[in-house]
Formats: sequence, structure tokens, C-alpha cells
Amino acid sequence: KYVLIFCFMDEKLDLLEFLPQHILTQNKTNIPLSVKSDDSHLYLSYQIPGGLCGYYECDTTIPRFISKSIRTFEVIGLLQAEMGKKDHGTLSFTNHEYKLMNYVLNWFEKELELKRNQWKWAITVNINKPGDETYRKEVEEKVISHWTEKTGVPLERAYPVSVWYIKDTRNKLLKPYDYGSLVVKYRNNLFSQIIKHLVKTITYEKILTFDKEFVRAYMKGIIAGEGCVEIDRTIKKYRVRIAVTKEEEKEIYLQC
Repeated sequence: KYVLIFCFMDEKLDLLEFLPQHILTQNKTNIPLSVKSDDSHLYLSYQIPGGLCGYYECDTTIPRFISKSIRTFEVIGLLQAEMGKKDHGTLSFTNHEYKLMNYVLNWFEKELELKRNQWKWAITVNINKPGDETYRKEVEEKVISHWTEKTGVPLERAYPVSVWYIKDTRNKLLKPYDYGSLVVKYRNNLFSQIIKHLVKTITYEKILTFDKEFVRAYMKGIIAGEGCVEIDRTIKKYRVRIAVTKEEEKEIYLQC
């Protein structure tokens, strides 16, 4: 008998192949992206008209290669599901499970050299802002303690208002097992658009060209972020649902 073992440990994705040609500025102008590279890093920049020299230069340096691994495709699926998609210069990710949040933050640090203390953070809780000052402090101390302990995000990197409440809800009290969702943000227009373009390109153009192991990992991330798994043995209900509004995305997930 022969056993075939697939090993993806040494494979890499070359980010040079996933770069946008233009960067969208804050005033909605498309500026050509300048790219220099060597065997380890990409040196990226674009120029905005203005200033004493006639322009401002925005630049960043990122690793040229990231692991072509199960973990990378799980994270890309999670980003597709939970990452903010708007081009407003900020990369953001939200999740209510600390293990998934650590999984993503550790991936960014390992693969893209973006350390945990470079993210700003806040916590959203699905209740109205309490009118009772004592209860509000109790809620905020509880959720802040939970997330700083479980993920190691530093207190000094919290937003000035670090707990965000929901207006359009009837919920008044936070359930004992509810710690809200952690929102992490990294404000860097260039880095943000590079990551968003990577996720978009893999989702809309490339995902079905990869080996099934990677497609499965990508869908694992999608389901963890946007899915609902139902198991009801009483009424024989076994279902996986994915929340999606765009027909193109629906078709992609179906094919995956």
C-alpha cells in the first residue's frame, strides 16, 4: 500500500502577484502604486500632490511572501466574512470569540509583521447604553477585563471610548456569558488596501484555482465568520447556512 501525504509547509504566496495597480486616496483619487521588491520584502509607495516638495509620499514595507498554508486560507476566509470592506484607510476586523481573534492577530504578526500593539481596539456590546452609572461601569469592567486578558491587547491602545453600545436594540442587560465583540483597527491606507485587494482577488478570482485543501480551509473561515450550523437530532435538522447578500459571492461559496 502506498500513502500519499500532501505537505504545504514550504509553499508560499507571492504578494507581488496580488497588488493593486492604484491606491484610492482619502479624497477618492486613484494614484498609481509604486512597487520595489527584493527576495524578502515589498517596498510600496504612492505620492499625493501638495506640500513644500509638491507632493506627500505615503509608503510601507511588507513581507513579499506569506505562507501558502491551511491557516492562511482560514484567515482569508475569516477576513472575507468579518473584515470591513470600505476604502476608508483603515483595516478592521471584528469577532466575539477570543480564540479566533488570537488566531487572526497572531497570523498578521507572523506573516505580515503587524504586531498586536499596533492595532487600536474597542468592544461592541449588544445592549443599550445603561442609564445606571454603576451598572455601566460593571459592564465595561467585565468586557474590558475579558478581552485584555484573553487576547493581550494593551489597554493603552484602546480607543478613548473603548466600549460601544447599540442603539437599535431592545436589549438592556448583558447576559452573564456575553463579553461583546472585539473590534481591532489598523489605520494605514496603503496597508489596508493591500490586504483588502488580496482578500478580494482570492475570493473573486483565484479561490477555485487552489487545491481542495485550501478551498476547504477558506470555507472554514467563511462559516466561522458568517455561518450558522444547526444540529437538532429531535426534528432531524442538520443545516449549515451562510449569510450572504451578493449573488456573485453566493455563487462562489456554492462552487467552493
